[in-house]
Amino acid sequence: MLQHGDIFGVGLVTGYDVRDAKWIAPIWVKKNFLYPSLISPFAAVGAAYLHAEHTFRLGVPTGGRDAVSYHSRKRSPYPLIGGGIEFMPTRLFRPRLDVRHFFGPNLGAFDQPFDTSTTIYSFSLRASW
Repeated sequence: MLQHGDIFGVGLVTGYDVRDAKWIAPIWVKKNFLYPSLISPFAAVGAAYLHAEHTFRLGVPTGGRDAVSYHSRKRSPYPLIGGGIEFMPTRLFRPRLDVRHFFGPNLGAFDQPFDTSTTIYSFSLRASW
């Protein structure tokens, strides 16, 4: 989950900038190469559901309606790609190194861009029973 939020104040001008992107339930199909050798690279494609919101508010506290507020939201599936290396894929315990890139849209509230794309690197130890 990516989150970013700022509350700022300069003189009489105050505001906030809240950015939130959650990637939910990534599903992918992978193709192993050189299986069942000692080192097996793989490539993958798939999709994940994105729930993203960006809220920007800027105001001058004069008691009137001098505040400006913008809100942008996206909720839909987006593609992902990935790849990695699986070590000793036929053993009981096998280490794996992978990378996933989630392609998300740019959200814009006012003139403040928010890129929801992200890349995740991971190392795991898998077990086969």
